[in-house]
Amino acid sequence: PGLAAQRLGRLLAAGENEGSVLWSLGNLVSGALGSWSVHREFSAALGRRLRPPELARALDAVYRAEAAWKGGRVDALVALEQATREIATR
Repeated sequence: PGLAAQRLGRLLAAGENEGSVLWSLGNLVSGALGSWSVHREFSAALGRRLRPPELARALDAVYRAEAAWKGGRVDALVALEQATREIATR
C-alpha cells in the first residue's frame, strides 16, 4: 500500500488527471475479473494475486470512491488514495 500511494503521488505530481487515474484503477480491476482491459498483463497479474470476491470488493471500492468524489463528499485525492489502498492491500 505504501508503494502504491507513493506511485499515485508521482503520477499526480507529473500532471496526470485524477479522473483518468480512477478510470484506470477501475479498468485494471474489471479486467482482472474478465472484462476488457487496456493493460491485460497487469489485470492478469492482479487476477492471479486476488480471488474473485477480493476483486469484487476492490472494484466496489473504486466505484464508491468515484461516487463520493463526483458527489462532492470527498476530495479527489482522498478518493484516489482510498481506492488505491483498497486494491493494494487485498
